[in-house]
Amino acid sequence: MIKSFRLFTLLFVLSVCFTLTAQQYEASPTPSLINYNSANDAIWDLLFAFDVTAASGAAGNAGTEFDGTSYYTTRWAADLIHEYDATGTMVRQFSIPGVSGLRDLAYDGAYFYGGASGPTIYQMDFATETLIGTIPVGGGITVRNIAYDAGADGFWCGNWADPVSLIPRAGGAPIAQIATGLTAQYGSAYDDVSPGGPFLWVHDQTAGGSVIHQFDIATGTATGVTHDVGPDATDPTIIAGGLWASTDHTSGFMVL
Repeated sequence: MIKSFRLFTLLFVLSVCFTLTAQQYEASPTPSLINYNSANDAIWDLLFAFDVTAASGAAGNAGTEFDGTSYYTTRWAADLIHEYDATGTMVRQFSIPGVSGLRDLAYDGAYFYGGASGPTIYQMDFATETLIGTIPVGGGITVRNIAYDAGADGFWCGNWADPVSLIPRAGGAPIAQIATGLTAQYGSAYDDVSPGGPFLWVHDQTAGGSVIHQFDIATGTATGVTHDVGPDATDPTIIAGGLWASTDHTSGFMVL
C-alpha cells in the first residue's frame, strides 16, 4: 500500500556499513544487544543501494553524507574522501590537508563536518578540498558520530557508548545530552521534518550488525522506532557506519 502522507514517510536509502575484512573495519569493543521490534518496519522502504567497497576500490568506508546532489564516504583509517553521483559511481577521490581518519560526517548546507575519534570537529569545504577551521569539543567528548542540528545551530556528537552531546557551533562544553543506552554508536542524523520531532537518529553496531534508532530530542528518550539494516544488505557481515537524513534526495520524502 502506498501511503498518501509521503513527506513524512521515512525511507532507508544508504548507511555505510563495513564488511569484516582484516584491518579494514572499525568495530565497537562492546556491540549493543538489541531486541529488534519488527512491528516498526512498515515505514522503511529501500529506495537505492550500492556497494561502496566496489565503487571506491577498497573497504574501510566509515562515514557518509549527502549534500542534495552527491553521496560522500570517508575512510576511517586513511585521509581519503570519496564522492559518488546519483547512480553510485565514484566521480572523485580526494584528501583535505590537515584532516585524516574521519568517521561520520555532517552537513549544514554550506560546509561538511566530521571527527577523527578525538575532541575536535573539522569544518571542511569539499568543493575546494580545504579545511575551513576546527571546533574544540569539551567535556571529555570524543567525536565519532556527528549530526548538524539546524534548530540549535550546533552538533550532536559522541563516541561508542557515551551520551550523544550537543556542542554549540563555537565549541566548548555540551549544552544538552541524550543518554541513549547504546554501546556502539557510529553515525547520527538530525530530523526536524517527521511529525512530533525534532528527532535524532543513531546508527548502532550490534551483536547482529546494524540497527538505526530514533530519539526524541525534546525529551531525550527513545521513541521505540528502530530499523534493522541487516535484511537490506547483500552482505550478512555488515556493521554500522555513518548516517545522514535529507529531504533533498527524493521529492516528497524524508530519506535516511
